[in-house]
Amino acid sequence: MLVSVIIPVYNEQENLAPLFDQLTSVLNGDTTSTYEVIFVDDCSNDNSFSILQELSRKESRFPVRVIRLARNSGSHLAVLAGIRYCRGDAALDMAADLQCPLEAIPALAAKHREGFPIVWGKRVKRQDPLLTVLFSKIYYRLLKMLVKQDFPFADIETCLFDRKIINHLKNMQEKNTNILLLISSLGFKQGFITIERRERRAGRSGWTLGRRFKLMLDSLLAFSYLPIRFISVLGILISLAGFIFAGIQVYQKLAGTQIPQGWTLLVVLILVLSGIQLLMLGVLGEYLWRAVDQVSTRPFLVIDRLIGFDDRTDKSEVTDDQQKELP
Repeated sequence: MLVSVIIPVYNEQENLAPLFDQLTSVLNGDTTSTYEVIFVDDCSNDNSFSILQELSRKESRFPVRVIRLARNSGSHLAVLAGIRYCRGDAALDMAADLQCPLEAIPALAAKHREGFPIVWGKRVKRQDPLLTVLFSKIYYRLLKMLVKQDFPFADIETCLFDRKIINHLKNMQEKNTNILLLISSLGFKQGFITIERRERRAGRSGWTLGRRFKLMLDSLLAFSYLPIRFISVLGILISLAGFIFAGIQVYQKLAGTQIPQGWTLLVVLILVLSGIQLLMLGVLGEYLWRAVDQVSTRPFLVIDRLIGFDDRTDKSEVTDDQQKELP
């Protein structure tokens, strides 16, 4: 079985050499599967791409291929780029920061051979900053509550999926998405292994708070109707409250009750209702923008360089045939 190891890279120049050494040790030691390694450089602005070019020329038992994106697109789209060019019977995504132990690769492949088309690597322990751990817990809790209650596991570190899933993912055209939710939404039998996440040894994570927040929004808006349903329910509740308040005012007027005069209540109602209306418009605007972005004909994956995919491929732009694969 050929397994494609897809590794998105963004400003990881300090980790690439030790990463390759560990890959060589782990993959060469596994005699049950063959491998190809696809590095997807997400338009790094350090020396990562130069280092990847050197690594692609090194002698190894597994081919090393490199995709350079023309613009920074995020790790999920970088993995999708690797999926579109991989040749394996199965593929898996692996971070370049060495926090996920590479020994998990043969373990994922072994679990796949037991008959699981999808195999998740689940974190059981992690060595990360408290804020990172807290955000992860909140994200996965919201994911199961609001988006996909049958999402198999929290704290997913990596995933291996076979050729059936690869073919489905290659045909998907979603621009703002979560690759793990896409895989899970396809169904198929799913298994898991446990992984202990290590501390980052070098460099800084490109997974900023803004990127985390965007991923949360993408996961919520692309896979759940709840924001729209929330707006509808909220509108109904506010309308009911308005009718009840109006009824109370009419009753008090007919009963001769002295109604206090003043602007405080009026101002509070205007501010609260205006805020709710702006919130509704914001949610609708998020959906509208994603719909406009999705139907636009602009490519969302632009390949700058392909290295190692055949003996002649090391060029500054993709061919016409390759461009047809990119929406």
